[in-house]
Amino acid sequence: MRFCFVIELKEWLKGQPQDSEIIDTHWFTFEQIKAKKQQLRSSMVLECIEDYLAGNKIPLSQLKSNL
Repeated sequence: MRFCFVIELKEWLKGQPQDSEIIDTHWFTFEQIKAKKQQLRSSMVLECIEDYLAGNKIPLSQLKSNL
């Protein structure tokens, strides 16, 4: 299961890898991401972006946890 979250930033943030398999982070435009499709860690990265751009999204308030 994969969750993708979207935020709007007022300024660029310095990326920081979250695990040892990731050596760096970068900011790319959608066109740049599509051009690097074969280099993506997972095909789901592009699928998540395309779903969002197609309007397939739900409000964060719809997510609930029983934890």
